[in-house]
Amino acid sequence: AIVSHDRYFLDRLVNKVFELKDGEIRAYAGNYSYFIEKRAERTQDTGQQHRRDRAAVDRTLTAKDKKRLEAEERNRLSKIKNGLKRQLAEVEAKITDLESRKAANENSLCDPQTHKDAGKIKELQIDLKAFEKELAQAYHLWTELSCKLEETDSAGSA
Repeated sequence: AIVSHDRYFLDRLVNKVFELKDGEIRAYAGNYSYFIEKRAERTQDTGQQHRRDRAAVDRTLTAKDKKRLEAEERNRLSKIKNGLKRQLAEVEAKITDLESRKAANENSLCDPQTHKDAGKIKELQIDLKAFEKELAQAYHLWTELSCKLEETDSAGSA
């Protein structure tokens, strides 16, 4: 399993993508671009149904009511997008911090002075495993938030 927030890297390396969403696992045989394309198609199908439902409601609304509802929908999507962007920025900052702390830890493990103290080596190895675990969780969260933001963007443009 590979977890990365570098889409170009993923696109060139993977040949199968798993999406975890709403308690379901969906497998996509293909690279990351294929996954994005198929997910967009699925979202578009859902969006078309939403538009058909909305069209039925729209026929009964006045122009003023339609504008008000459209503005409310734009505001709702904007709030969601802003929240997701804020969360993404926080996760990216956490990833950067964890990556630098992990690198410092690895440098300490490579230091010849460290090898004189077995207790220090054990402590650094435990810390390294903790950094790796936290990074994996942060990468996963980053991926989830990015997907949600893309879905929100595509819902707003539909």
